[in-house]
Amino acid sequence: LAYEAQRVAPFDAAAHGRYHKLLLLAGREDRLRSHARTYLGLLLQQGNGDEALNLYRAMLERDPDFAPDQPVQLLRLAEAARRRREYPQALALIKGFDKRFPRHPEIPAVYLFAASVLCENLRQDATARQLLGVLLSRYPEHPLAAEAKQLISVIDKLGAPGQAPARS
Repeated sequence: LAYEAQRVAPFDAAAHGRYHKLLLLAGREDRLRSHARTYLGLLLQQGNGDEALNLYRAMLERDPDFAPDQPVQLLRLAEAARRRREYPQALALIKGFDKRFPRHPEIPAVYLFAASVLCENLRQDATARQLLGVLLSRYPEHPLAAEAKQLISVIDKLGAPGQAPARS
């Protein structure tokens, strides 16, 4: 019944949640991994980042190789972690995004997000500025370049020299 409910109502997060719980209880690891990717995408699409982040973390505990269907979902999960004030975890979710997914169209957004977290939440202005410089040098014509320039301007006005850069 749970399978059928989520199949006939593919955009019903509650139906997917029930099916997911059933798969957990039944120990159906093969179907669980597959369904979790679908369910994760649905939760993110519907703006339920907190629940999506919980699901993602639960799946990582079961399977350290678990990954979302779409790389951009990592950025959405990072945004949810930031809203929870889990800044190091937010950065960890997108760490190495550009290396794992070269030429992905969301790389500039990932750079801007990481720089924003570094500057605004972790007070690591030097590292944020360096990352913004990479964004501007690699993607000078990207629509986010203007935002990157604006954030660099803010960092420069704050003038916070002497902060130790941290790895992003």
